[in-house]
Amino acid sequence: MAVRLASQATTLKVLRAPNTFSWVGTSRLAAMFQDGGKRNKGNAGWMNWSAAKLRAVGKPMITVGHFAVSGYRTDQFNFASAIAAGASNLVGDGPINSISQAAAGYTTVGGAMPGTAVTAANVVAVSLADIKAGIKAANDAGVRFFYVWERGAVSFTNAQIGQLNDFNRRMADYLAKGDDYRGVPNVVVLDPTPYSVITSNASAIALTNSVDGTHDNVKAAKITGFAFADKIAPYLNEMPGYRLRNLTQAKSGLGSLSLNPNPALSGSAAPGGTGNTGFIPSNFTAAQSGGVTGVFTIQATSADADGNTWGNEVKIDATATASGTVSLILALDRTNITLGDLIKGGFEIDVTAGATGVSGVQADIEWFPTTGGTSPMYDMSASTIGTDDGGYTNLVLSPDPLAITAYTGSPFTNLALRIAFSAAGSATVIVRKFWAERTPAV
Repeated sequence: MAVRLASQATTLKVLRAPNTFSWVGTSRLAAMFQDGGKRNKGNAGWMNWSAAKLRAVGKPMITVGHFAVSGYRTDQFNFASAIAAGASNLVGDGPINSISQAAAGYTTVGGAMPGTAVTAANVVAVSLADIKAGIKAANDAGVRFFYVWERGAVSFTNAQIGQLNDFNRRMADYLAKGDDYRGVPNVVVLDPTPYSVITSNASAIALTNSVDGTHDNVKAAKITGFAFADKIAPYLNEMPGYRLRNLTQAKSGLGSLSLNPNPALSGSAAPGGTGNTGFIPSNFTAAQSGGVTGVFTIQATSADADGNTWGNEVKIDATATASGTVSLILALDRTNITLGDLIKGGFEIDVTAGATGVSGVQADIEWFPTTGGTSPMYDMSASTIGTDDGGYTNLVLSPDPLAITAYTGSPFTNLALRIAFSAAGSATVIVRKFWAERTPAV
């Protein structure tokens, strides 16, 4: 009879769903969200541009745990909770805050060496130990690690630039060969340097398309996010049925879970909203606020890369004399919505190159009960840090599901496209493939 020794005991690993992500790190990764409640996603976070691009090819990034916090040092990164969230992939970044705070000295509160007094002399060693320990813990649990390469900040002194370079050289050595019996770590590097750093500057770390010398503005987030999507895509599974589907059929043909009130993009009507002109599909409404108006046109959709045609699309030529928004809104069928349902939806957009003054093109799922309920869910929520100059196609926006909580009254529920301007300017946006459905509570 075989005897199993205690030393041969194995650790049960969590069954991890494909395409799932959790996050640790600093404000650069916390930029996924526009609000402190970590619900609504902002367009100054590169990961939201990556997600929108990946949805278009049926490879969604699904966040199941987010633990990045502005100002966190590496000893504060919550690797344990991020791994326990059950994701297949963990994204983390580097020691920018550790290096920044080392000049004044600090005592670690966690990490690989809790209680250690950290100064400029040992910050590289301590930070490296923290990141390596997190990578090993993730890999031991069967989790792939995506490491966002540290690029520093404009505010770094020459001494801090030296610490950064020392850290990066040692990190590169570890990623190349490992440092223990585990061998080469399972790490994919996402390096923003080619897209965000002015490498010709020899005396400081100069960032291009930055809001403050440390954080990306919208343009940098877009450039970096699109590049990172191509690097992340090979590690994701295609999810059947995730691509946006044809909505030119009657509601009954879309299934009982569809919230589209009638055949999509059918008929035409004048748009609502002061100053808006043109025509929109009869099952939509339009609106505007501030100094923004739109000219709406229903036009035929050309076949996509797979030869599919998706019915009609709506072109919006938006002009702003001041900040504000112009919107295209699909009022959803709420007949069967009940407490506990999840409301999902989205659409595909193109934004013509050369847009000016645009702070974001966003999607939101909103509902308005008499009392109760939750706030709207946004994807690519407009930000005031930088503007979006357009030049992209087939980008899929889809907010996280909106949970129907306790409410009174008969709330109307919308899926909306909003073009937000932070200043005077103009943009041409094409929208297609609206879809909306519910996941029943039971």
